Amino acid sequence: MKRLDRLTAILIQLQSKKIIKAQMLADKFEVSLRTIYRDMLSLQEAGVPIGSQEGVGYFLVEGYHLPPVMFSEEEANSLLIGAKFISNLTDKVVAEAFQNALDKIKAVLPSERKEVLNVLDERLLVSKRLGNESQNPVISEIQKAIGKNLCCQIKYYSNYNGQVSEREIEPLGIVFYADAWHLMAWCRMRKAYRDFRTDRIGKIRITENGYDRNAHPGLKEHMQQLTDQYQLTEIRVRFKKEILRFTSNDKYNHGYVDETDLGDQVEMKFLSPSMDYTARWLLMFDNAVEVLGPQALLEHISELVDLLQKKYLK
Repeated sequence: MKRLDRLTAILIQLQSKKIIKAQMLADKFEVSLRTIYRDMLSLQEAGVPIGSQEGVGYFLVEGYHLPPVMFSEEEANSLLIGAKFISNLTDKVVAEAFQNALDKIKAVLPSERKEVLNVLDERLLVSKRLGNESQNPVISEIQKAIGKNLCCQIKYYSNYNGQVSEREIEPLGIVFYADAWHLMAWCRMRKAYRDFRTDRIGKIRITENGYDRNAHPGLKEHMQQLTDQYQLTEIRVRFKKEILRFTSNDKYNHGYVDETDLGDQVEMKFLSPSMDYTARWLLMFDNAVEVLGPQALLEHISELVDLLQKKYLK
């Protein structure tokens, strides 16, 4: 990256964050700390009001704003792809807000770049996979509550017992996994952390009750704690190479760790949170997979096969 481009990028980073560390900038732009210090000095000498706090980082003095930034073709195209995902994988309010933001970005683009985006817009498609969630403005309300440290009152449908309950929760954050958005929160009714699928939240209301954010772990820390709590089972299997293309995505859902090339076969190791879930997945590959262990998995697969035989081989 040329120095002028890096200086502009540093300004954008400074404007996008309240405070930023020099080491983070050095890592992002793959330069030394000394180079970042020189860049900061150059920006200050050019009249940019950059402040610093020893041991904390750099910041832009309040009230200073950059003029509108022109987007590159790659940046504009990536925003369009993001819009496609957001419009189909979030609620209606978030999708509309992002589309409005994208329209403002398009407004400052040259006419030829707008035309390119319009062509791409017609030829990019993300299929909806979350049922009716796009019509339920849950995610946008959760975002507001998190930003203001306010509790939420929710009506939640529990899939395991088919009952609806009312909860007051302290939201930690939202995570997308297993084809759905999940709200991680402290449930005041259960007095424990809970994982709520947002498409099962019937109603949500932000209350005036605040909560102490520092009383809870950060979202990443909470997710790591959940991972550590799982009872993981080590599983070893061998796949024939001709069917590996069918495992490339799903293997990560079963705790894929590593693999060894054995010529016409590949041996894989998994740390699976659910032996039953993995057993049913492995049955898809019939004789193209060989389970090496543990013995409990072999026995469970055998039981599943017996059930299938009793059902269909009468």
